[in-house]
Amino acid sequence: MPFNNSKIVRYACPVMAAFKQDGQTALVPCGQWSCPRCARVLARKWARRTRLHMEANPGLWWHIVLTFGSKYRSPYTAFKAIPRLWDSLRKECKREYPDWQFMAFVEGQAKTRGGMPHFHIVGNQHPPSAKGKQGQWTERGLHDWAVKRGFGYQAYCTLVDGPEAAHYVSKYASKGDPSMPKGFRRVRASQRWTKDAVDQNRKLIVPAKGESLIEFLLRVNTLTGLDMETLYQHWHEANEQLKRSNQDRDEDESAI
Repeated sequence: MPFNNSKIVRYACPVMAAFKQDGQTALVPCGQWSCPRCARVLARKWARRTRLHMEANPGLWWHIVLTFGSKYRSPYTAFKAIPRLWDSLRKECKREYPDWQFMAFVEGQAKTRGGMPHFHIVGNQHPPSAKGKQGQWTERGLHDWAVKRGFGYQAYCTLVDGPEAAHYVSKYASKGDPSMPKGFRRVRASQRWTKDAVDQNRKLIVPAKGESLIEFLLRVNTLTGLDMETLYQHWHEANEQLKRSNQDRDEDESAI
């Protein structure tokens, strides 16, 4: 019989069952920033990458926070402007600092705080146009630079270390907002930014597109050595757990 993946919808977590390398089962989360649970997991992942990269590249690291001024009428217009503003800012910094390393992320704001997002940059250089007479950035220069780049006058720049920067990423990157456009890119990093090591033993075995349940279980049987009857029992129990999880989620959403 054909295998039918669960439909991935907003805040749908988990979305399917899968096998571990030892033949046990696990529920696969949706992995979307729009999911509150997965947003926290993704933020911690980026925080870990931030700390590892900074520890592997010792030196001065800066945390820059940019805001949005009154010319943006709503959070949605600010979110829509971010890709364009970031592209221009990134190109300028790369011209000034060819070896510029960065990790940039967006923080959503609560309506009680105005709702406008904040744009964070962790990098190995301070803003290029915020230099004083001695070659050091100044608060006035930083504010002027931010405005010229299309952001708000309120801007901040501080020195940080790896654990501190990782804390900021974990704390702020997971803060989403309903005003974020669909498919909005929450985090950006320079090309050589440290990547997470992949543990092959933790990789999940998932159904391939168009693969029937029998074909899938036969493949898992080959990979794990467990007999088909045991695999089917594990698969059945996992999907029952998935069904209960989805029912609980639907009940929680209907109660809102």
